[in-house]
Amino acid sequence: VMLDMARSTWFLYYHLNNAYRVKVAPYGEPDESGPSPPSGIKGYRANPTRIELSWTPSTDPETGVAAYNIYRNGTLVSSVTETAFADAVFEHTSSSYAISAVNLHGVEGPHSIPVSVPAYSPYVDDRN
Repeated sequence: VMLDMARSTWFLYYHLNNAYRVKVAPYGEPDESGPSPPSGIKGYRANPTRIELSWTPSTDPETGVAAYNIYRNGTLVSSVTETAFADAVFEHTSSSYAISAVNLHGVEGPHSIPVSVPAYSPYVDDRN
């Protein structure tokens, strides 16, 4: 167990099923302000059924960023710790993505400006 007073967060490192894991918990008053929204989101089709997203990291000066929530067409599809995500999609559908950051106390910040990725076309390179 470790206390990061600068981030007002307890960290519990433990070993389970041959893997090391971590749990976090607020220390003192919880950080109720969410992280900044991710920016610089880029999305493109890597192939007909795969969309790749990347973005600039969010910031949260009080506790830091623990994860990013990925929303496709308004629905939460995944939560990741990296600043990139690959999504499996149907070939003939377009998708709109928004991303939010979650701090170490579990508070979700505002969603990013959405980015749209058009339906697959073998004649269009949609990298933006």
